[in-house]
Amino acid sequence: MDIRDATPRDWPRIWPVFGEVVQAGETYAYDPDLSSAQARRLWLMSPPSRTVVGAIQFNAVVETHSAAVAL
Repeated sequence: MDIRDATPRDWPRIWPVFGEVVQAGETYAYDPDLSSAQARRLWLMSPPSRTVVGAIQFNAVVETHSAAVAL
């Protein structure tokens, strides 16, 4: 598995997984009706914060993590 910084180009592969988790309402306290655009602004962070993806064969995103850095 390749773990690397997420880029905006990864969002179409992140959103199906992330959106399903948000809509279930069991893990994150995000509005279950959160749109893809709203979620992208929340999830894909700019430095010094980081968002990473774990990708396997054919660039399939199998996990993603986002961490804010307090300044």
